[in-house]
This record gives sequence, structure tokens and C-alpha cells, in this order.
Amino acid sequence: MEKMKKLKSNGFTVVDFFCGGGIGAVGTEYAGFNTIFAFDNNKHAVRSYNENLKHKVAVVLDAKTITSKDIPYADFYTGGFPCQPFSIAGKNLGVNDPDKGNLGLVITQCILDNEPKGFMLENVGGLSNKRNIQFLEELVELLSEKYNVTWEKINCLDYGVPQERVRIFIMGVHKKFNSKFEFPEKTKEVYTVRDAIGDLPKIPDNKNNHDDLEKFKLRNDEKPYAHKIPVGKNWKSLPIEDQKAFMKKAFYSGGGRTGFLRKIDPDKPSKTIMSTVMGKATALILDWGVNDQRRYTVRESLRLQTVPDHYVFPEDISPAKKYERCSGIPSLVSYKFMLQLKKCVEKK
Repeated sequence: MEKMKKLKSNGFTVVDFFCGGGIGAVGTEYAGFNTIFAFDNNKHAVRSYNENLKHKVAVVLDAKTITSKDIPYADFYTGGFPCQPFSIAGKNLGVNDPDKGNLGLVITQCILDNEPKGFMLENVGGLSNKRNIQFLEELVELLSEKYNVTWEKINCLDYGVPQERVRIFIMGVHKKFNSKFEFPEKTKEVYTVRDAIGDLPKIPDNKNNHDDLEKFKLRNDEKPYAHKIPVGKNWKSLPIEDQKAFMKKAFYSGGGRTGFLRKIDPDKPSKTIMSTVMGKATALILDWGVNDQRRYTVRESLRLQTVPDHYVFPEDISPAKKYERCSGIPSLVSYKFMLQLKKCVEKK
């Protein structure tokens, strides 16, 4: 599987908005960038970031309270602004979400006011659906006043991540550089769950950094049925009476609902690593055939996000909070895209 090569400092600086636990920032740091400021509104995220990044620059900050003057200048601004308003798994209120719907505009305004050399913004694929495309186009139009902007819905699988992770990336290069970002060449090989975590214990023992198995087994409502599901299948493989008993009213609601009782095929890429480990509709059940059906451990989730094994969470953070922080821009994608962005501002 692809590994990131740790590069020497390239002299470019970064501000990391909505930094989470630093999953993407690990890739940025490996690519030689120096993050000088980062923030998130979650204290567990900030602690995890500062535990793992060379420059412990993350602070707890609510983006709804900041102005451009609160954010220092850096060569590049990066940020995966909160995705809940645009995710089909949520209420899908979009920009009308009263809590987080406008945070894409917050980082956009900071970019326009402070004028870094370039930026990388990320959000869920739902940002480009019919309900939300107007907001996406508004962001692109605003940023295009001063930047050459490229956006695309990409699958992180195409860039060496062993996971189906479809995301919108909005990349920008200041117009003074007379350059435009082009997404890097896609990886030819497709990597699987086995490629990423096959060397880890099939039944983890919570030692040697294989975290938190005991918290991530099966939901109680899954236990009577999971053993009946073949690897690579979901609830639809159950006998019809079991389907009705497990799905209840959802059985009659139509739609694919393929995430219920979904059992991952280890010889294919994983489905998307979510921020909630025990979701009923987004199950990622791992079955190695050793009588141990369970969710991914924290370490396995980090591996599937291409995070190096030296990344560790503070021990006193709860297992669920650790798993929540596994979500974010995969380290390898951040690494590749930031290196490509750097090339754009180095062109003569």
C-alpha cells in the first residue's frame, strides 16, 4: 500500500480551519508544510491534534465568533468545514442549518480578506447535490474574485486510500500566480481493507496500540442476525421475516438502505469511515471468520484513513470520542493535494 514519505520543510506555512484531530494535518506535515495556527470547537480534537503534530498550535475556538482579523496570514489555508448540514445521513438543512450551515462562508471570507497564496477546502459529496449546489456555486463565485478555483467530486479511493470516500474538494490558487490547480494523477492500484489492516490482530487485545475493541462490538439489535449475513452483504440477505423484525418500519419505507447490517468484504476497499461508530444505518461490521464479528477498532479506522501508526490519542479520551476524531481528510489525500498546490505557486 502507498506510504507517505516524510519530506523536509519546504518553508510554506498553513492555517488549518476546523482542524479536528489533525488527520489531514498529518499529511500536510509529512509534505513539508509548517502549520502555524489551527482551531476546532471540540476540546478532544484539539488535544489530539496537539498530541500528534510537531507544532502544537491548535486552540479551541468557535468559528461562528471569529473574523478575518483573528486568523493569522499563512501561505495556505485548509479546512474541511462542518459537513453535517450537507450530508444525506443528517437532516440535510444545508445553508439553512442554524448552527453550522454558513461556516463555509466564514472560511471563504477569511480567504478573501487575508489572501493566502492558495487554499484547500473539503466537504461531503452532498454539497454538490441539487439541494446544496447553489451554495457550492456561491462559494466558488466569491472565491473566484481573487483565485483561480478548481472543484471536483472525488473518491479518495482513486488516490491510494483503501476506502470509498466521496468528497468535494475546492482548490484555489491566487490569480497573481497565473496558475490553476489540477488534481494529481489517480492511483492505478485499488487498495483493500486487507491491504490496510490485514497485519493487525484479527481479534485485537487492546495492546500494542490496537485500540478499544471492547467498545465496538455489535449493537444489541444486530446480535441475533449478524451471523446470518455473508461477508460483503447486508440485511437484505436475511430471510424475509428476519428482515422485517430487524428493520421494523424501515422495511416498508423503500430505498436501498444498504448500510444496515453491512458486513465489509476485506478483499475490497472499506466503505466510508464515519464519525459515529455504532450507527445502525451505517454499519461497518468486520468478520474475519474467526468467530469475532465487530466494528473496526480505532487503530484500524486510522489505518483506513492512511494515518501512520505513530498517531495516538490521549489515553483519557473515551473510545467513542477517539473514533469520532478518526473522520476527516485522509492523510494521504492531504499530502498529495498540498504538494500539488505548492507546485502551482512555484511556477514561474
